[in-house]
Formats: sequence, structure tokens, C-alpha cells
Amino acid sequence: TVIATPTIMDSDGGTCGSIQLTDAVSIMIEGPISIIENPQDQVLCGETTTEFNAFVSNLGEGGSTVVNWQVNSGDGFIDINGTEGIYENFTTESLNITNTVGLDGYLYRMKSSTNVCQVFTEQALLTLNPVPDVTGMTISVGDICLGTDINVVIDAPSLSDETYHIFFTLDDGGVS
Repeated sequence: TVIATPTIMDSDGGTCGSIQLTDAVSIMIEGPISIIENPQDQVLCGETTTEFNAFVSNLGEGGSTVVNWQVNSGDGFIDINGTEGIYENFTTESLNITNTVGLDGYLYRMKSSTNVCQVFTEQALLTLNPVPDVTGMTISVGDICLGTDINVVIDAPSLSDETYHIFFTLDDGGVS
């Protein structure tokens, strides 16, 4: 029940009269929408596929929660609408990216809304680390005595000044 008492005042602040109005109305309380989990930054090796996840809850009595992922390529966040051809499930809590080519540095967040409430998750960064360019790479090893340390020389003129982990497998060729 809503009770309203409109009052008219004169220039001296006195009341000219008031009437009490009473009416029963229905009010739907939506929200608040709570973010349960924010999406996490993704660091990928090369161009591949990935997924961002976020979870929300609508604590109100009504109102359907609608989600839509957004992307920021440097010009501000915009809704993902599927015309890009690389995004799937962009209206669910799990955004799939089927081809990350050219998306290094893009930011993603999820928008969640009802008819009257709207919240955004924190943003998550997509980082694409390049696959090492091994053009011209050579590996040389001198003869060794079984059981001694091996000296491996790697010449990789096309690799940038990054940190790389290189793993070797030594096959003794059946030598005992």
C-alpha cells in the first residue's frame, strides 16, 4: 500500500491544505545483481582458442538476469553480438573465442542486467605470446664421453630477447 499526502504551501511556508491518497500497488524488487566470480586474464601461446567465465546472481524476487559479453579493442567496451564470427556463447556466463588471431591486448567483461539493474564484471586481459620463430636455428653438440656433461650450442638469430625454455631428449642409441 502506498500512502501519499500532497501538500500545497503558501509563500510563508504555511499549509494550504492536504489530502491523503491511499492505493494498493504491486512492486517487483529486482536485484541487486551480485558478481560471484570475475573473469580471469588469459595468457596464451600463439593464436588458438580460449574461454572467459564469470558468474552472477540476482538476489531479488524477480526479473530475469540477462548477460552479454563486451569487448574493448582500444576504443571502449561494446557488446559482442556474434557478427564477428569468432565469439560463441556471448550471452552466457562462458564466452568462447574460437580464433584469437589479432586479439592480443583486447579486454573482456560481462554485462549482467534485469529490467532495472545493470552491473559489469571486472575486465580481463587477453595476451597472446608469440610462438618462437626458429628460422635459421641450429644446434651443435660435440662428441662426449658417456656419463659426462654435454655442451650444447644453440644459434638462433631470429629469436627475440625473451626467456625461452628448451628441452632436450638424449637418445643413447643403445650404448651401455
